[in-house]
Amino acid sequence: MHDLLQEMGQTIVREESEEPGERSRLWDHEDVYDVLTKNKGTDAIEGIFLDLSKTKEIRLGFEAFENMSNLKWLKFYVPEHCDLSTMSFRVILDQVLKYLPAKLRYLHWHGYPLKTLPFYFEPEYLIELNLPYSKVQQIWEGEKEALNLKFVDLRNSQFLTRIPQPSEIPNLRKLDLRETAIENVPSLPELRYLHLGNCKMLQSLSELPLFLELLIASNCKRLQSLPKLPSWPQELDRSIMEILPVPLKQSSRVSTNFNFSNCLKLNENRNIKILADSKERMQDMIVQSLKLCQQVLWDSDEEFAHAVEVTLCLPGSEIPDWFIHRSLGSSITLGWQQQCSNIERNFIGFAFCVVIGEGEIGVLCRYRFKIRTRSETEHQLLFGPDVFIDSDHVILGFLPFWNLGLPDADRQRPGFVSFHFDIVDKITGFPVHHGLKSCGVCPVYLSPNKTKPNTCTLKFAATTKEECSHDKMPAGTSKPYTCVGRSDEGEPEPSSKRIRRDQVNAD
Repeated sequence: MHDLLQEMGQTIVREESEEPGERSRLWDHEDVYDVLTKNKGTDAIEGIFLDLSKTKEIRLGFEAFENMSNLKWLKFYVPEHCDLSTMSFRVILDQVLKYLPAKLRYLHWHGYPLKTLPFYFEPEYLIELNLPYSKVQQIWEGEKEALNLKFVDLRNSQFLTRIPQPSEIPNLRKLDLRETAIENVPSLPELRYLHLGNCKMLQSLSELPLFLELLIASNCKRLQSLPKLPSWPQELDRSIMEILPVPLKQSSRVSTNFNFSNCLKLNENRNIKILADSKERMQDMIVQSLKLCQQVLWDSDEEFAHAVEVTLCLPGSEIPDWFIHRSLGSSITLGWQQQCSNIERNFIGFAFCVVIGEGEIGVLCRYRFKIRTRSETEHQLLFGPDVFIDSDHVILGFLPFWNLGLPDADRQRPGFVSFHFDIVDKITGFPVHHGLKSCGVCPVYLSPNKTKPNTCTLKFAATTKEECSHDKMPAGTSKPYTCVGRSDEGEPEPSSKRIRRDQVNAD
């Protein structure tokens, strides 16, 4: 159906004129070549789409787009299946490009050959800018306003050293700077996606935007410090608890993923601080994700909650001390009172942590709730670094309460919740029998704010000292060591030591 509609549309455009330069859209590589090399463009043209894998080398003059005042979409692209490196510079400019139409909304130029966009180009209407594998050093010279710009892709532009200031691109939501020479990135208030993978010159990051969902900074070998955390605890509106009973729509998902894999400079004289900060960093990530989830639900017409997933990957080899349930194995089982499913309580989920060894691997977390003699539910979550890691790494995450699908059973019947972590090969998806060194989990709950009614703060729980008498992992322990006794096989023995929302204490 898609091909048929496309063919019908192209037929309609061809009927607009016998001259390609007087049609509203150009996509045939021969027509594009003829119009651009012979300056046959007119103000009738609104879109140009050129597959660089189909055309020979094109040499453009500085006035190539001068007569196309209504051009809104310009796309010089390379299909994903082609060798990008051999086609990056098929469009050649003999002189500096002096003009791009002011009405451009979409500009995609693979292998853009100049250091900047034309000096007199005003990006007032520009919404998306893609210049992958380009020679740009900066997007434009001087200060300009691009208030509508939301998406920028500059990946593999190896000479790029700076991007516009936040005041120039205040509404930017997605920024891809992987494989560039960027040294620092300003804080962009509306940013949701930031890719900095393999930025070899990156040394520091500014304070992260409030609702950043994805940050990839893997293989940033010079990165020495993590972004600053807010200086005060983040608060939540207690109405967040209203989301918990809403049925979950699996296609709706709010995830926050910060990846600092292979950023080994973070560990030089800073490892203790990074581990100490991990608690506050996870707290901040979870709170922001919950706020975003709530906002998305309020702004949409859907009567479904949005799943929340939070992961943070850092170089390291130890489970942070604030994880009160820890194991040298791959499994942890906790006693569970069914009254925890009462949404009026303050328990909202579990934080988890694993230490993994080197390799191109992922981690599969299987978590299971079982209410004895009645029913059980099982769920799983796949997470992990996106690259080959060359040393031990710590991965922290959060599993929200309303994703767990607790079975409907008698509140008085005891049960348990078990976590099992598997290492899986990122290519085949099959489990491998090496790499996972230890794991930990910690209950998460909301604490009412006594000074501000209807607000609460997020806490990582600790059970009573009696329940956590085995708070530390003894040296040489070979079996999982948790607050509730458990070996790798079999179910836990009945125990009165249960996680209850009204029993968890703040740190």
